[in-house]
Order: sequence, then C-alpha cells, then structure tokens
Amino acid sequence: MKVQRKFARMADGTRIYYEIFGQGFPLFLLHGNGENGKYFSKQIPEFSQHFQLFVVDSRGQGKSNNRANQLNFSLMGKLQV
Repeated sequence: MKVQRKFARMADGTRIYYEIFGQGFPLFLLHGNGENGKYFSKQIPEFSQHFQLFVVDSRGQGKSNNRANQLNFSLMGKLQV
C-alpha cells in the first residue's frame, strides 16, 4: 500500500506529522489523547480502498512536536500553516 509521509509546519513552529493513503473523498482520522496515528492501523487498509485518508499525529503526540507555550483544545483544533 502506497503511503505519503509529510509534516505540516504551523505558525508557531510546531511540526504536525501526517500520512496520506488511498484516493477519493478525503477522510481525516484523528486519534484520542495519548495515542497516535498508528491507532488506526487495522482500519487503514479497508478505508483507503474508498477514501483518501489523512492520518494525523496530534500536537506533542507520535511524530508531531509542540512548540506552543501551552496546550488547549482550541489550539489542538487549529491548522495554522
């Protein structure tokens, strides 16, 4: 299965890691706290047959870092490139 591995750089210097699988209508898979994108490893093969998947590691989790002075729900929901 082909995968693209990328980082998005946020305005504060944080790097958000994500992977892209498949083609079609975009579907974002967002894990819960304390996890990372690997949480979806069993769903990716099936979903990627029907969707273009974006599997994201949240700030400070998995391969993503966090350069913000504090972390809150508002910041976690923003994608400021």
